[in-house]
Amino acid sequence: MKKLLLMLAFSAITVAMWAQSDVMTATLQHGNTTSVFKGASALTQAHNAAVDGDVITLSDGTFTATNITKSVTIYGAGFEKNTETGTAITTINGNVYIGVANAILSDVKLEGLYFTANVYAANISNSTTAQLKNFTMKKCCVVSDLLFNSNVENVNILQCKLNSIKGTKTVIANGLLVANCYIVNKVFIFSTQSNVLLDHSIIGSYYNNGSSGADEMNYSAFTWTNCMLLGGGGYSSPRSTGKNCVVKNCVSSGWSTDIGVTYENCYTVNPGSLFADATNASYTENRTFELIAPETYVGTDGTPVGPSGGLGWNKVPATPVVKSLDLEVNGNTLNVTYEAEVRQ
Repeated sequence: MKKLLLMLAFSAITVAMWAQSDVMTATLQHGNTTSVFKGASALTQAHNAAVDGDVITLSDGTFTATNITKSVTIYGAGFEKNTETGTAITTINGNVYIGVANAILSDVKLEGLYFTANVYAANISNSTTAQLKNFTMKKCCVVSDLLFNSNVENVNILQCKLNSIKGTKTVIANGLLVANCYIVNKVFIFSTQSNVLLDHSIIGSYYNNGSSGADEMNYSAFTWTNCMLLGGGGYSSPRSTGKNCVVKNCVSSGWSTDIGVTYENCYTVNPGSLFADATNASYTENRTFELIAPETYVGTDGTPVGPSGGLGWNKVPATPVVKSLDLEVNGNTLNVTYEAEVRQ
């Protein structure tokens, strides 16, 4: 952990050194070696130079999207600008594919990034063989969709804002956790062999069981805990091969009568009326999603339902903030004195 913090701090210092020129930078940390790439293609350059286990730290600004085919960690400055927390916006412009054809890519972590298009996880050039393991997306925004086209294992989507999460009826998600997220639409279509948990999240439409086609009816039996379900639809239908969803300590204005669904300790109330910071459940940058009566709407873990409970609604990435930086050249030696605060 200490080594990682030192690596991040050094990356932040390097980014700060270039910040005066207002040029986007990607800092690649490989062991004790640091390389800096500049410009819109900096992320691509850094990824091309990286090996498994390296860390790439991006400044704010807009970077051209690149396919992620290595076991790397990529930190950005955030997906929203906030002067109080010191966050800025690191934009990845274009579709992003994560995976390697005919192989399992593991240990990829993305944090503090704003994606303008789709993120295709476990998918490279529409391959169905690019499996993904130990993947984490944290404190990111995906304007379009997060899509899984191949099997995944141990995937954590945490404190993100997403349009929707979508698999296919043949994709097995073994340990997919979606926690403390704001999902505009829905999470849907995974193999019936999947293990999917949605926790402490706001979900716009928990499922559309309309007449849009048989494929939408083939999805995993999800477990929903401590969520706020805003939209219509249902969890399963007679046409679905993935019934038997479990819904615990969730909030909705109405519940479906789907076959095989188990409801436990759920609250029938309009979720939009529960918040202390607004009279609706719409997303805005300054929302905290704190509840008016957190002691009334309690989740399975003893914290309030919705994003304010559990991990909490925290959008600040772990990228360090450089508080002070002093550079002194002594012959061929560059002496650096700095103070960096690592955010949690």
